[in-house]
Amino acid sequence: MNNLVKKIANFLDLKELGKRAATVIVLTLTAIITVWVYAAFVEPSVGPNSSDQDFAQNILGNNDANNDFSSSNVASNADGSIIEREEYIQTGIGTNASATTTPSAASSLWSGLKYIEGNMLNKKKYYLTSATMEGGGPLTACASGYHFASLWELIDLNQHTYNSSLGMYLDDSGLYGPPVGTLGWIRTGGVSNTTVTVGTGNCAAWTSTSGAHYGTMARITTSWAGGATTISPWEGDIDFCNTQHRAWCMQN
Repeated sequence: MNNLVKKIANFLDLKELGKRAATVIVLTLTAIITVWVYAAFVEPSVGPNSSDQDFAQNILGNNDANNDFSSSNVASNADGSIIEREEYIQTGIGTNASATTTPSAASSLWSGLKYIEGNMLNKKKYYLTSATMEGGGPLTACASGYHFASLWELIDLNQHTYNSSLGMYLDDSGLYGPPVGTLGWIRTGGVSNTTVTVGTGNCAAWTSTSGAHYGTMARITTSWAGGATTISPWEGDIDFCNTQHRAWCMQN
């Protein structure tokens, strides 16, 4: 009986020893894997530490005059990473920094902002031609990429941006502001008509230069105190088709 008990005790000791051996093996493997993972990570060549946060891999840089991080090889990509998108904006501003066909207050800042506005805010542009023409001329008066505009395309000026590089502007038009109080031929959205009725007459759908026919014009109001109308902030007018006026153009 005593021998049997001793054998059982010896067996239990061996079983416990096996468990301990298995535990040691598992812990050893875990330690090896952990060391391998950390060894595979490449630490920055310098820093960071409490006194030096400026090193080549730190894109955020440091509060000094000469940050180590360089993005000189980053490509310009509107749909890429954050720094690629920043490069896209910076490239656009730099390309347009020497623009000269701008208002008298022209500057690189002005042209840079125009680039961002025109290419990133997705607002269509419009303008009032500098040249004038008779009522049979507006259909071919607009620059490439633009068309002779209907009032109803331009009714909400908040949805569009004035292109002062192509269009006329006044002394106080500002950065994006259109000229106010200046009449231009404009489409009515109706059928061909020659009558002397604002919003109806359209120089026979802008094919007539007859002094007996009439065409509709529009301007942005100069009145800040008047009541609203159906076409506010626009005002309509009418004139003979053989008279010279500018034309309103809208981006395609």
